[in-house]
Amino acid sequence: NGQEIDAARAAFIRAHWAIARAWVNFSINAKQSAWDRYLLTHEYFHVVQYQMSATDSARWLSEGTANWVDDKHEMLDREQLFADLRDELLSAITDGTPTLRSTEINNDGWEYTLGWLAIDLLTANTAPDFPIEFWRRLTPTETGPHRRWTSTPDWRTVFQGVSGQTLSDFYEVFDAWQRAQASANPASASSYGGNWIRGRIRDEAGASVVGAGVNAVSVEGETSVGSNSRTETESDGTFAVRVPGNGDYRLLVNINDNCWRYYNDGELINEWNGAQPITVTGTGVRGVNIKLSPNVCGWEIRGRIVGPNAEPLAGIRVRACSTGGDRQCYSSASTTDGSFVVTVAEPGEYHISADLGQGCSVYYRVGAPATNWDSASLITVADAHISDILIQVPASMCAYNISGRFVDSSGAPLSEKWINAFGAGGPGGVLTGPDGRFEIRVPSDGAYTFGVQLRSQPHCWHNLVSQALGSPSNPIRVSGADVTGITLRLPNTIEELCK
Repeated sequence: NGQEIDAARAAFIRAHWAIARAWVNFSINAKQSAWDRYLLTHEYFHVVQYQMSATDSARWLSEGTANWVDDKHEMLDREQLFADLRDELLSAITDGTPTLRSTEINNDGWEYTLGWLAIDLLTANTAPDFPIEFWRRLTPTETGPHRRWTSTPDWRTVFQGVSGQTLSDFYEVFDAWQRAQASANPASASSYGGNWIRGRIRDEAGASVVGAGVNAVSVEGETSVGSNSRTETESDGTFAVRVPGNGDYRLLVNINDNCWRYYNDGELINEWNGAQPITVTGTGVRGVNIKLSPNVCGWEIRGRIVGPNAEPLAGIRVRACSTGGDRQCYSSASTTDGSFVVTVAEPGEYHISADLGQGCSVYYRVGAPATNWDSASLITVADAHISDILIQVPASMCAYNISGRFVDSSGAPLSEKWINAFGAGGPGGVLTGPDGRFEIRVPSDGAYTFGVQLRSQPHCWHNLVSQALGSPSNPIRVSGADVTGITLRLPNTIEELCK
């Protein structure tokens, strides 16, 4: 669509495409194999999705759209009616089929079938261009006084804008439609197994927890294998998740979008390794009852992020990172009014930061934001939620770039290397592009030196001397304007430097 994408996203796309290509086969020939041809279409559409968007959405949206597109391709090739394929998929819908909402994450393959049917329903009834328009509107936009702060749209908001209905309303419509389809198919038509894990979730006061996601993950020892089946709790807090057969399963429960916990002996815990396996034999397991403990979902840190004139900044990723040796970070994106809610799993001390894009972050500090971790204020989470955090970003923060090329000792460009700029105001960093080009957004005016991560395993870091217009210049100084045209050159080969 004519847009440029940053090096990090480009590297991600290339890696995804390489994986997809290898998954089909190592010498792909779409003309010879029909399977390769349509799978190639499916994976190529994923590349299109990732190029246009920079945020996660529901699995049924990503896989359902890709499936719908590759089947359109296949039906055209074979001169078959698309309606015939639709009827084939509808025949698999029974009263035991999970809900569309439950396929926001992987649900044992139903994200493909139900996603396909949902996309088909959307394109037929409300949004003919949905398969492309949804992903196009997920493209990050620039905000702030210099139009240099990156705002990432919320996928639920984008869904409403493209389809003309809220996601919740669409789920209700689809559920009713799905029930009507299931009534026409006998339950015995389901090819899925008949084993169930049944139980109930109550909160600390004993009230039913409605709409919580319950995921049954098949395991062998500590390792996840095979299927992930999912359902949701009903109005009375009960759940029945259908699993494909006998074996051991662990339950992953998400109370809300920011709260995912594991079942262990009647309660929920934070760690996978402590989760209790449930052994399914015969027709299944009953009586898996869960009572939520106080603060099972952790503690909320609430606040707002705004620009220099108090204008709300939407779509900014806000993080809360613990200060201990085993640093844990939690994040969420700000909404249209600039508000954010970050849920942390444990009490403790946290730094709050906001990612403004291009590797540049600012940190919460009482009075005025800081540009580095060491100058940030600490937030202490004890026995209550935290509110009224205000991050007001001055126009001068994350406003200017240092750009140039990174080359080896012979002058050849080096791509997909992480370049960092270090200054008194804080660091910035990005991946280099295919031609070695980089553009680092720095947090403030000042002097910056550079370093590059040449290898991650084993770790290899090298400090760099910059050249501006052919002359060594270290450090590079930023003062109210971009700095362009610098060259970062390795003095030796990577092999020599990383011995």
